[in-house]
Amino acid sequence: MGTPTKFTVRGTIKQEGQPDAIVSAECEYDFGANLAECSTMWGEAATYELAVAKAKINLQNLIRNALEKGVKPEEAISLAKNWKPGVSMRGALAAPAQDPLEALLAKVASGEMNAADLKRTIAERLAALKG
Repeated sequence: MGTPTKFTVRGTIKQEGQPDAIVSAECEYDFGANLAECSTMWGEAATYELAVAKAKINLQNLIRNALEKGVKPEEAISLAKNWKPGVSMRGALAAPAQDPLEALLAKVASGEMNAADLKRTIAERLAALKG
C-alpha cells in the first residue's frame, strides 16, 4: 500500500437546551492514499457507492447553480450530460454577454427608458467613440 493519507475529522453540535454549549469530537482517520487503497480498506462496493454519492451531490450543485443563474432547464440538462467529475464548469455558467444595443432597446421596451433618453445615450456613446 502507498503512503496513508490521514485527515482530522470533527463533528460538532450545540447541546440541547444550552444554546451556548457546544459538544464536539474529532478523530484522525486514514482514508488511504488512492482509490486502490480505499477499495482494499473498505471494499470495492463501498468505495464505488461513496464515489457515486459524492458525484451525485456535485452534479446536483451544477444543475442548481445553473438554474439559479437563469439557465433554462433544458440547458442545465445539457450541461449535466456533458459534466465530468473534477472538470470545472464555471465558464459554462457565466452569463452570456448582452449586446449593448439590445440592452438599450430592452430598456425602451420595458419603459425604463424613453425614446429621447435612448437618442441622448446613443449620441453620448458615439461621441465617446470618436474621442
